[in-house]
Amino acid sequence: METNTNIATKAELGVHTEDFAERVRVNQAKLTSELRPHYDFIVCGSGSSGSVVARRLAENPDVTVLLLEAGGSDDVPSVRESVQWALNLGSERDWNFVGQSNPNLNGRSIPLNMGKVLGGGSSINVMAWARGHKNDWNFFASETGDTAWNYESVLNIYRRIEDWHGAPDQKYRGTGGLVFVQPAPDPNPIAPAMVEGASSIGIPTFESNNGRMMEADGGACHHRLDQCLHDYIEAAGITDDVDGYLFRTARRKQDAHRIIRRRAKAAGVETRIGNHTFRATGITAYLKNSGKLEVAQQIANHESPRTTKLYDRRQDEISLDEIERITI
Repeated sequence: METNTNIATKAELGVHTEDFAERVRVNQAKLTSELRPHYDFIVCGSGSSGSVVARRLAENPDVTVLLLEAGGSDDVPSVRESVQWALNLGSERDWNFVGQSNPNLNGRSIPLNMGKVLGGGSSINVMAWARGHKNDWNFFASETGDTAWNYESVLNIYRRIEDWHGAPDQKYRGTGGLVFVQPAPDPNPIAPAMVEGASSIGIPTFESNNGRMMEADGGACHHRLDQCLHDYIEAAGITDDVDGYLFRTARRKQDAHRIIRRRAKAAGVETRIGNHTFRATGITAYLKNSGKLEVAQQIANHESPRTTKLYDRRQDEISLDEIERITI
């Protein structure tokens, strides 16, 4: 169901977007060249929070607002073009924070990518919309002694600011707000199989990462999981295969991966299905777009290009013809 009766064509949307971007560039250049000696409000940091605070303050025409950002402009290809998101990690647009060495991870230190650019983390986070867990918000409320920070209060705010374009959900989602949010419009057909594989080893599954999952102890989600599984089982003709891996609880991670491979094969996808990580996805996307292995090595902070090649999953990709033959 469409929420806007005046739907523009793709060409019109493209023209509108380019026109808006140009007006933003002109306005920012003008404001930067006309800095004042005094401002009513100074906001430090133009990330997701700072930008919103600055915008709300600037709605009052009687006050002046200065927004400070340590990083540079977001008007660069790696931010504007989503397929290049991985190029931001480890670059000058990343604060390059690193976690402490973790003995549970063989002493490894995990990178903590934080945006050092106009837009902050929202400019380098693959456009993921994640609200935060109920326990975290309630902890913030208890620490500050302010109920406005608790989960229910924040959930009301999210409903107000969202313009949700997925399945209606009055309890968790909002429509008509300023922030356009939608499920992944063209998800990898293996995504539901990964979630089902997680379920097979006892991990709870949910229909959204921003609904009941944020009130639970953990889990995995896919917005169209139920429909995808139903379509797959029907098309693959394995409804009565009660002894197959699909319907049996897996005790090992290898069994979960076997479920995914078995389902893909049953649906006619004859290809290698890799266990992609975010880093593998980013490196693959970069190399697919004529990126150089040596540059990918630097971005990933690998000591050897041989390590980077292990994350190159271009050979695992499914062709369009194969995707058309699979119902998930």
